[in-house]
Amino acid sequence: MARVLNCEYDLTTEEMAHISHPAKDLVSKLLVFDRNKRLSARECLDHPWLQDEDIYVDMLQVIMTMMMIMIMIMTT
Repeated sequence: MARVLNCEYDLTTEEMAHISHPAKDLVSKLLVFDRNKRLSARECLDHPWLQDEDIYVDMLQVIMTMMMIMIMIMTT
């Protein structure tokens, strides 16, 4: 749980290999401890990944992968 609270994560793991670079870029800009440095809602909507027409499959993969990582972190 401490790693989650400290925003410690690794987007280069095998589980994340199928996630696109733009998706990882957005996630990394959201998982920032200092809320003043996180993307705003407007910046998220303007992010190139959310402008891509093929994001929906990628988005589901990101959500599922992040949920698996959170569960793994919370159970260790």
